[in-house]
Amino acid sequence: MSRIIERTSWIVVIILLTLFGSYKVISAQTATPEPAAKLSYAKYVYVDSHYVQWTLSVTNSGNKDSNSQTIQDTLPAGADWTIVEGNINCELIPSSIAGRVKLSCDPFTVSKRQLNETKDDFVNGNRFIVISGVVDTCGVYTNTAVFNFISVRTATADVVCPATPTPVPTMTPTQIPATNTPNPTITPTPTISNPPTQIPTATFIPKPPNTGNTQINNSESPVGLFVVFAILASLSTGTLFLWRNR
Repeated sequence: MSRIIERTSWIVVIILLTLFGSYKVISAQTATPEPAAKLSYAKYVYVDSHYVQWTLSVTNSGNKDSNSQTIQDTLPAGADWTIVEGNINCELIPSSIAGRVKLSCDPFTVSKRQLNETKDDFVNGNRFIVISGVVDTCGVYTNTAVFNFISVRTATADVVCPATPTPVPTMTPTQIPATNTPNPTITPTPTISNPPTQIPTATFIPKPPNTGNTQINNSESPVGLFVVFAILASLSTGTLFLWRNR
């Protein structure tokens, strides 16, 4: 029994030594890579009507900072270019080409990829510069930048002129010549004057003489009848008065 245990122990030791030797060989063959920068260059353009904006950037996604970076850029003619934003120390100076300016920047360093401020993610190192201007005319504006004297990036701005509206023909009103219409002649209506009213002439017819037998016609002389009644009333009143004063 002791011999079996002894043999098993030797086998385990041999296996362990073999694994340890293999690990050393693999470790020797796999060398740790040296830190290095990993750079990418870009040039963008933004156009809004006649406003043109160029953006130049350098990004480092490696694990080592990259120093002594440079940018050379001669801007197209046709605008008054200015630097509006960036974290690179640059200025615009006159170019040897008439009517154009060039971008002159100091050498700069692009930091390596590292943790952000909140320590929850990695961010790449980035340096950029923004140049803008208002171009005078419509057309195509091409801008080429050179990074580190070897990497070339080009962007094109297409400034489109607004379409010229088609004029709408103006309708000219047709003038109708005025016609002189004669005024109608008004014939005066003759005024008919009222004829004079003829007053009938009273005709006096004499009555026949009263012979004592002639009766008074009440229908022809109502005044006489009234007088008779008045006389009778007066007589009656006087008689009654005398009778009371007796």
